[in-house]
Amino acid sequence: MVVNVRTTKSRRGVPMCFVQLDDRSARIEVSLMGETFDNYAAKVNKDQLLVIEGEVQFNEFSGGLAVRGSRVLDIDEARQRFSKGLEIDVSDTAMAADLSSRLKALLGPYRQSERACPVHVLYRGQDAVGRISLGVDWKVAVSDELLHALRSAFGDNYVRVQYAAGADG
Repeated sequence: MVVNVRTTKSRRGVPMCFVQLDDRSARIEVSLMGETFDNYAAKVNKDQLLVIEGEVQFNEFSGGLAVRGSRVLDIDEARQRFSKGLEIDVSDTAMAADLSSRLKALLGPYRQSERACPVHVLYRGQDAVGRISLGVDWKVAVSDELLHALRSAFGDNYVRVQYAAGADG
């Protein structure tokens, strides 16, 4: 989370920005210089969730570590880039005849073919266990809006985004 943003110009008039990030375990300062700052300035605002790629360096001024940023992703872009699957667990819901139409209505507006996330439906019942991977035509762009809609329909604990490292979000 961005907790502080400071913008200035170098002695040569090049724009630069210093962003303080907090992940609830520590804080670190990220510098965005020149063209990098120009490219991502619209995304860098206080209270935004960002993923910033860059090089970690020793900061002689503060005596700690700092990051020289090279790429800034907002949370939706980060989900698109790093997510490996979206799981919807329908185990505790009644397997209603309209489940497929409910899924179609919920997922339909978010369907994408490029850089999209595959969708998996999980079911554990008294007589059956299964994992259905929806076809490539049903890959989706994972966004806050989609996650909210799915969690409203199936419950907070039944919708998970899978990431490459195995962490859920």
